[in-house]
Amino acid sequence: MKEFVITDLTVNNRPLRVAAIFKDGSLSDIRLENRDKTSRVGEIVNGLVEKVDKGISGAFVRLGPTTRAFMPLRPDTKLRGSEKVPVVITKDAHANKQITCDERLSVTDALCVISEGKGRITYSKKLTGEEKMAIRAGLDPLAATFTISENGERHYDILVRTNAREVPEEALLEAVSRGRGVIEEVRRASKEKHVGTVLYQPETFYEVMLSEMSEMPDRTVTDIPLVHNTLAVCEFYEERGLTLAEKYDLPHEVDKLTRKAVWLKSGAYLVIEQTEAFVSIDINSGHCKKGKDAQAVYEAINCEAAEEIARQLRLRNLSGMILVDFIKMTSREAEERVLQTLKAALKADRVHAEAVDITRLGLGEVIREKRRSSVAEIIFG
Repeated sequence: MKEFVITDLTVNNRPLRVAAIFKDGSLSDIRLENRDKTSRVGEIVNGLVEKVDKGISGAFVRLGPTTRAFMPLRPDTKLRGSEKVPVVITKDAHANKQITCDERLSVTDALCVISEGKGRITYSKKLTGEEKMAIRAGLDPLAATFTISENGERHYDILVRTNAREVPEEALLEAVSRGRGVIEEVRRASKEKHVGTVLYQPETFYEVMLSEMSEMPDRTVTDIPLVHNTLAVCEFYEERGLTLAEKYDLPHEVDKLTRKAVWLKSGAYLVIEQTEAFVSIDINSGHCKKGKDAQAVYEAINCEAAEEIARQLRLRNLSGMILVDFIKMTSREAEERVLQTLKAALKADRVHAEAVDITRLGLGEVIREKRRSSVAEIIFG
């Protein structure tokens, strides 16, 4: 049974909104957002270019009275200072880094990402060759009609997402048309609106999470009236004596995602540490009994750890370079089996994650795309 739970929780004196997916009672996915500091990624805002610095290939854009953003410049950019321009926010402010934005507008849908570009069609890496060919067959005959804007000057790039494999051709075309329409309307509205005006507000994170599911959950439940009114099919939780968060043990589940140690069923454990440069994960045999064939035990522990590592990266939303210190194996064939286990486990991730290799020193190299702040950053950052 798949259950989708949306509720509020206070952790480390921070008010959080939590959306969690449980499969057969076990936590499968979770996202957190600080209610006092919601993510702005995906917003399209009317900005004012304050300075163009070709030395760092960037521009500084004012998004409001006190809000500034940095915008990397493309080679063909022709921006000038004091120019009003709509921009899409691509990264939230973090630590000492400003908001990052882009003058090439884009809109994200569950099925595709539509962005201003050169009329290209690309596909999620998780789609197979056959799936890409089937989708392309439906898109190509109509490509010219939906990649050119109404005034004939602006082209659109289309990134077909993994969920497109599950829907009819017409649904994808409708999503493409809808995204293009949003950008066209934003461009028209921006000419009349003041600097700092939000021209487009993306879906909430829990709406996006729901739309990304390959199949609807058996139950969606919340105790937040606004969420209940927002979602089409959602049960309102009114049970007395036990909050929704307590019923699903969410305080404990979130707490576990901030701990360094993660115990495995075998008695081995992981130590996960997030640094400024990378994430390090150490695998320890712990209480696991080795027996006579230690190498076979080490391989089994490493395979078990690989599956849990993929899960922890997804739940904690860890990204960038991840280095995994596997228990040393003497057989290259065993290392390859562990690597394939890790690659297979990463396929369940909602964002791009790739296991690159296991080095001669037994270090697994993983890269994972950064889209949002990690659980630890939201709670403690």
